[in-house]
Amino acid sequence: MSEDIELININSIFKDEYIIPIYQRKYAWENKEIEQLLEDIINAKGNYYLGTLITNKQESGKYEVIDGQQRLTTLYLLMLNLGKNDKPIQFEARKNYDKALKSLRDNNVECGTVELKNGYECIERYLHNIEHNLNTKLSEVFILRVQVPKNTDLNNYFEVMNTRGEQLELHHIAKARMISKLTNDSDKKIAAAIWDACADMDSYMIVNLKKSIRDNIFENDLSNFINDFKKIPENIKDTWDMLSDKFKEIDSVINETSINEIINGNENYDENSKQNKNEDDIPDYKLSSIISFQYFLLYVNAVLLNNNEEQTNLYDDRKLLDNLERYYESEDSEYKVKEFIYTMMQCRFLFDKYIIKRDTQDSDETKVILRKYKKYKSGIQLINTFSKKEGTGEEENDDENDTAQDSLIILESTLRITYTSPRNMQWITELLKYLMKNEKITVGNLIELLENYCINRINLDKLSYGNIERIVFTYLDYLLYRDGYAINGKEIIKKEGDYKVYFRNSVEHFYPRNPDSDNKWSDDELNSFGNLALITPSANSKFSNLDPKAKIVNMKNIEQSPKLKIMASYIKNGEDWIPDMAKEHEKEMCKILKNEKNRKNNLI
Repeated sequence: MSEDIELININSIFKDEYIIPIYQRKYAWENKEIEQLLEDIINAKGNYYLGTLITNKQESGKYEVIDGQQRLTTLYLLMLNLGKNDKPIQFEARKNYDKALKSLRDNNVECGTVELKNGYECIERYLHNIEHNLNTKLSEVFILRVQVPKNTDLNNYFEVMNTRGEQLELHHIAKARMISKLTNDSDKKIAAAIWDACADMDSYMIVNLKKSIRDNIFENDLSNFINDFKKIPENIKDTWDMLSDKFKEIDSVINETSINEIINGNENYDENSKQNKNEDDIPDYKLSSIISFQYFLLYVNAVLLNNNEEQTNLYDDRKLLDNLERYYESEDSEYKVKEFIYTMMQCRFLFDKYIIKRDTQDSDETKVILRKYKKYKSGIQLINTFSKKEGTGEEENDDENDTAQDSLIILESTLRITYTSPRNMQWITELLKYLMKNEKITVGNLIELLENYCINRINLDKLSYGNIERIVFTYLDYLLYRDGYAINGKEIIKKEGDYKVYFRNSVEHFYPRNPDSDNKWSDDELNSFGNLALITPSANSKFSNLDPKAKIVNMKNIEQSPKLKIMASYIKNGEDWIPDMAKEHEKEMCKILKNEKNRKNNLI
């Protein structure tokens, strides 16, 4: 790590003196931000990266804080709470803040500055109300202190960061470190072009590449890479040489991005890909990715590691630099960096083609799509990835009838609402690894892969309120959609019928825990799987303690869960929802899950 970039333990950070310059705003963190910071530290496992602090080291040896002063001030208040009293922070334009901090250091909480007093008391309350081992935890917490280059226009930098609302992120640092390991200028340009094309996750990579490059590395119809670039190579050197030949027309404006450029507010550092757009008739369809670029880099790393164990640290975005260090800090770093960049390009193309995205042009937040670019004589179109009329030129008119693709979309959406944190979306890794290894991709194979992934995570021994996992609800609802469901020959759920996948994380008791009547169920009956369904928090708040008969009046809320719809069907004829009904329903639902487990285990 260079002198300009230091990874500093929190216990040591205030061994140095910091100045908050005049152009910085006042301390503005409230309880929410402060408590989140404390919670992150206390719950961290192993070494924890807290963020970036941008500074300008003055001749006096003091550090002028350019970016990150809110976090730094909060950490200082935390240290005061813990009785650690190192060198003080100095506020250049707020002398009342300096007096307030001195009062706090002297154990006088009545410090007269509302913002700092509230922050200090928030930390004090939080630590008093929980059990913690912060003194031990802090030895594992680090912050990245980045020194701006000499002669940096600090006012310009501060204005750029605040006007554009951008911060120096870990993936910017990772890019600079990766590319710095490449010795050839041409290789640096190629790596930067690929990196920039991949970085915009809300647009397709193929759109972000220059037309001349795109035409060189993809098949004529843009549906796949040319044969030279379809798999992870055994020897990246030969493959990179071929890639260099395909990138020979690369424009000189695509430059290596250095940390210095980012810090100095070079507006081209993430704009390189945008200059490549609209140079031909390729439509740029704006979508919303289910993960950020920082997480995408972690998934690329997981694909390269090819480790079947689900290691939490592999998907912790705060540990991005630790995870990628194996490429740019290895003895053969140039080889490793090229391997990573090349794999990133492949994974991003496959991610665009086979993993759902939200359609931001549609007001329906449940609307997700699975599409690819394809070139026809009439032009380039964005069509469904799997189509019944592939190759006819009519995909754009007939794709909506492809129920197999619809099933894959619903299955991926099911996983998306189950594992909402990108740190828990290992299904993306499994899907990318499969796609990287297999040239012939069918919608049926992808469905089978993801169904296996789901059913292997279902524990049928944990089916009561409080210990049942979300995957049990969401995958069961998918199975009910896939296969349909009938009671006594009467269809309740239509096979592959209309089904919208909502973000649902609230467990609903169909028979309420606190009914208006005196007729209360036992805890075992109340908390049984047969009486539970997963719904949106807003629907749950509306249901509250309503009787089941009152709940089914609003079928819009009921229909968001096929399981809940089946429960409602039991009482549509005016019958009461009773424990025996819940027991029968649970038996039927468990039978569906057990049959699925048995079927999959026989296939594996």
